[in-house]
Amino acid sequence: MAREHLYSDLGACFGPAGNLSARGDKDVWRVIPYRTGEIRGTLLSSLTEGVPRDISFNPGLTGWYRIYVCIPAFSNLLAKIRLSSDTGFFQLSPLRGNWICGELEESFWRYAKMDGQSVVVSKANLAGMPGPAMLAWLRFVEMTDEEVAALAAERARTDTRCLYVCDDTHNHLCRGDPTVPGFWDEVTVPYEDSDAEWLSVERVSSFVSGGVPGGDIAAHAFGRSGDRCIQEHRHLFDEPAAHAQIVRQGHARGLKVSLSLRMGAWGIGFPFDQCYFDYPFFQAHPEWRCVMRDGVPAPAFSYAFPEVRDHIVGMLLEMADSGCDAVTLIAHRGVPYVLFEEPVRARFRERYGEDPCDLPLDDPRLNALHCEIMAEFFRTLRKALDKAHPDRHVGIHLRTFYSVYDTKYVGLDARALAQEGLVDALVCYPRRYREPFGEGCVKPDGRIDMARYRAFVNDPGTQAFLCVGDNGRELPPHPDSRGVPQGPADLAAHVGEWVDIERETGVRVYFDIMPRVQPPEDLRRQALAFYDAGARRFALWDCIVRVNVRAMWDVARRLGHEDWLRRDGAAAYRTFRVHELNGDDVSRYLPIWGG
Repeated sequence: MAREHLYSDLGACFGPAGNLSARGDKDVWRVIPYRTGEIRGTLLSSLTEGVPRDISFNPGLTGWYRIYVCIPAFSNLLAKIRLSSDTGFFQLSPLRGNWICGELEESFWRYAKMDGQSVVVSKANLAGMPGPAMLAWLRFVEMTDEEVAALAAERARTDTRCLYVCDDTHNHLCRGDPTVPGFWDEVTVPYEDSDAEWLSVERVSSFVSGGVPGGDIAAHAFGRSGDRCIQEHRHLFDEPAAHAQIVRQGHARGLKVSLSLRMGAWGIGFPFDQCYFDYPFFQAHPEWRCVMRDGVPAPAFSYAFPEVRDHIVGMLLEMADSGCDAVTLIAHRGVPYVLFEEPVRARFRERYGEDPCDLPLDDPRLNALHCEIMAEFFRTLRKALDKAHPDRHVGIHLRTFYSVYDTKYVGLDARALAQEGLVDALVCYPRRYREPFGEGCVKPDGRIDMARYRAFVNDPGTQAFLCVGDNGRELPPHPDSRGVPQGPADLAAHVGEWVDIERETGVRVYFDIMPRVQPPEDLRRQALAFYDAGARRFALWDCIVRVNVRAMWDVARRLGHEDWLRRDGAAAYRTFRVHELNGDDVSRYLPIWGG
């Protein structure tokens, strides 16, 4: 039987002693005694406003170990932990959070060779996203020679690499100073010993470029501490250098790296405007905006204008200079991309002798023109990448909507783009948009009664552009402008239509699994349902949120191991009810009031 070392009296283990106290002072870690059914110990705690220095513990172990961490299931908890040989911290959050410490969660953290290694716990550089940090115990389980050999063989495998993981970068910048050593290492560190094939990291300068009115950050009222943190550190953010560093780190960890861009990131309105989301280039050119069917400008640039396309291509070329393997266009965050601007109307009039403004977006002729315009953008991008990097192929990835129909609805014909070789990968996300119409708005000939349409959109109860999805794995068919349901009827049909494109064109397809955080058993069931429907690759949007929840990540990191998921697929995750806490028996009555 493998030897196990449990360290539960963390107040006695960690040091220096001057960084620990029984009191809740801001600059030290508080030591709290506890007992579960069988385990006694002291946990480490630093509440939201705490700014304690790092503490460490050398267990004096040699050889390889499986390491497990236990944290309280406390709301907003975010503990930072690493081994002394690591350049960046791992972050720990509970699967289930509450405002009482009535339960502890133990999860698998990592494999490691412990010779001479210490464990370091930190709250450093979390000024912009403050929260409590707590740690209850560490458990080290010695690995046999056979297990170490099996781990080495597992790490050498490539056949299970099937995950497309996404990091939005914004959350990192919300936390602290990007010049602190190890800051960007935390982007790639979590993906060791995982089935991650692609790491997709977002370019954020297009939506963190605005300044506060008057330029006085100290005088501005921010809604979130992370927003203030970004404004205070924005001038320190060297995005090209950060991209190049992340690419190098990703490659060193065996990852392919894509830098991604939200196709419609032109700023965010009230109440987030004036924080940093105002995009000066967008504000300077209202003449290039999308125009709605009744002539009103929309808060988005239109890809029908060459100047907009050139601006986007320029940003993507800068991203490609990082040495990344691909650039990713994120379509499912944003819209519209093209509507009824004069270049669209002029081309439609020339082609059909009529104005398109009273046609629904899914009118075959109008939709074909929208798709044509968007395909022109992809052709321009492909040529620009090939010219800028003739020595290597920089791939183009597209994050789509739920179905082929949903994606084409906003002007992106995924099948045609794949057939023409304009995309190298498609990442399907469970979201769709529709332009709804009120009773009688669409006439029998398929055109829109503009008088009724204006009355409909001005009705106080109308939501004039409908977004569906984000948290479900499966979206039922949704009506088109004529009320006819469109889209796949079930998960098998949803997967099947994308797999058909992959089979026809060789373009790799990945399927996003949502919601972001869910019990590990639910995640396992979802993955198996996708496998049964024919999927072979998965995507994890906002993975920065997922990797912290080790209870869930222990399954998510192994989604490429279909045989393991079917055979067992259980996370190394256990919960323990707290019986005593800080001298009180809380096994029956928790010391909390109110509510």
